[in-house]
Amino acid sequence: IIWFVWDAYRLLPSTAQKLPANLLWLGLIPCLGIIMTLLMAILVPIVFKEAFAVRGRTDVGDCGLVFGICWAAGIVGSFVPFIGFIFAIGSLVCMILFIVKMRQLKGIWQSMGPAPSAPTWG
Repeated sequence: IIWFVWDAYRLLPSTAQKLPANLLWLGLIPCLGIIMTLLMAILVPIVFKEAFAVRGRTDVGDCGLVFGICWAAGIVGSFVPFIGFIFAIGSLVCMILFIVKMRQLKGIWQSMGPAPSAPTWG
């Protein structure tokens, strides 16, 4: 999961990233992984939306923010006794949709070509 999100997120310029791309790998650490997943599910779509807006693309929707929020809520809800399995199943579905959206965003970003550089004088 982390690799799919990291693979798309690392393509964005480092100035646009609110969280350095390599910090996503902290999600592999037990207990810290839950916090990193919550951050990843919410921050990555926001950064993608802002990066696309800078490049003039507003047709990408919410960049998977709804799927990310539902995924994060499902993770938290899965700790509820007796009904946690319902949240866990919903979280799994939203995680898969989130990964699919990240792959789509990666493809769109790569198809746009390199970002225009600032004009130079002289």
